Amino acid sequence: MHFLNENIKENVNDNYLMNKNDLAAKLITIMNNVFDKYKNTIAISSLFDLLTKIKNAGGVHDFNNPEGRKLFLEMKKSAMGLIACGIFYHSNFKPIIFDSLSDASLFIPGLKQAAANNLKMLFIFNNDLNSLKNSNISYQEEEQVAILNQIEGLKILYPADANELAGAIEYYFNKATSPVVIIAKFNSSW
Repeated sequence: MHFLNENIKENVNDNYLMNKNDLAAKLITIMNNVFDKYKNTIAISSLFDLLTKIKNAGGVHDFNNPEGRKLFLEMKKSAMGLIACGIFYHSNFKPIIFDSLSDASLFIPGLKQAAANNLKMLFIFNNDLNSLKNSNISYQEEEQVAILNQIEGLKILYPADANELAGAIEYYFNKATSPVVIIAKFNSSW
């Protein structure tokens, strides 16, 4: 059994399947490999459909699964970043947070806390602001990104394709010393 620590270097180039043709499917494959390899990782999200695609130690999502390493925080997303910081502080678990860019402003307290304390955490945001689902939102992606850019010590990466996504995740595992945010346009299957 392996545990993720600061000394481990991860190469994700050979982790994703080449026949998957969308960025979201490749991200899920990369993350499933990471979660399978390192038993001290935990996925946190308010997106139930996404969490069902991410495998855990038991391979399935089940509320009664004692080996499950996922935390579903649907209506508590405003506290999700701070909860992830608490998990990082008080356990050997390394949280990886998945959510929508449209909700990024709710993560500001957690992101500030992580940056102030140099907590090596990964936040992955789906840039869904121009989707039909979010057609009632009055702000643009530039405004959300501008809010995130104001947090000192936060590294924000914008992968455009699968190679850049793999590079962004490798950057987090191999070089980052503080929180990293990855923002990409994943398809609607997220």
